[in-house]
Amino acid sequence: MDFQVPEEMNQAQQFRKEDAILVIYEMLQQIFNILTRDFSSTGWSETIIEDLLVELYGQMNRLQPIQKEIMQEQNFTMGDTTVLHLKKYYFNLVQYLESKEYNRCAWTVVRVQILTNFSFLMRLTASLRD
Repeated sequence: MDFQVPEEMNQAQQFRKEDAILVIYEMLQQIFNILTRDFSSTGWSETIIEDLLVELYGQMNRLQPIQKEIMQEQNFTMGDTTVLHLKKYYFNLVQYLESKEYNRCAWTVVRVQILTNFSFLMRLTASLRD
């Protein structure tokens, strides 16, 4: 299944800092929301998922004040458009899980997508440090 990853995810270095923060926050939030769904049929370790959720939650809490400030000041150029594309992408992932009744195979497909997301997040955060 093609989930139509937003094109912007192919070029981490194109984002301004403000846009990158909006994108990072949205991705963390969406991944968190997916992982809090019924993952009992995944075969994944509950401890690992719980630890990951704690880390995601902590990262979102650290980013939230900055994200809110950027949104209030409307200091972004393409972040809002990218966030809309991300929302559609994650909506499609959730729809896929639901249509497959959260079975193990569907979770495997979604896990690959999430790992790809983490790879992009690593590139994006690395580009912010440069």
